[in-house]
Amino acid sequence: MEKKKEGDLESHKQLIRAEDEFWRLLNGHGPVPPFKVDQMHSDLLELGLHLGLKVLSAEELADCFDEVCRCGKQHDADALKKQRGRVVKDLEATLRASERYSLRKPPWERFAVYGAQEFIAKSYHPRDGSRYIEISRKGNGLEYIVEKDAVIGYSEQAEFGSREVLHTLPAVFFVSSIEELFKMFFPESDL
Repeated sequence: MEKKKEGDLESHKQLIRAEDEFWRLLNGHGPVPPFKVDQMHSDLLELGLHLGLKVLSAEELADCFDEVCRCGKQHDADALKKQRGRVVKDLEATLRASERYSLRKPPWERFAVYGAQEFIAKSYHPRDGSRYIEISRKGNGLEYIVEKDAVIGYSEQAEFGSREVLHTLPAVFFVSSIEELFKMFFPESDL
């Protein structure tokens, strides 16, 4: 979607195709056509690139896949070499795009705030316009979800119950209220 916004025609075509396939599936017009990529082989290549698959010759790669792959077919050296090239290219493109897109986020959405007792707060601003903060605790996972001036959810394993959370949670992050905690991440929000 980010590439489409930048005017990338191929990304536009991929999104239109995906939307069309989902529509067909939801409206009972047959199954979605399978991807052209052999996912099992791509997954094996991704997992094995850092283990040495990147430097194997085409024949060595095919021999390796004949040993470890469970598809039961004889592997074509040239086809695997081409697929490895596509996988490497896709991973490199994803890494470049991820770096570029992450820098577009405001700083308060890229980082976490660490509080007392191993609590960690991280903000989220999904495309639907909502803004919230997830608060987790090292080793316990997600405990609370905070919006502008309220705690809208908490797990059963959360340390503070519904009565004490509004008073105790802000102190963990050295602020006086949930609103101040929210403003740490979203300073321009209208509370």
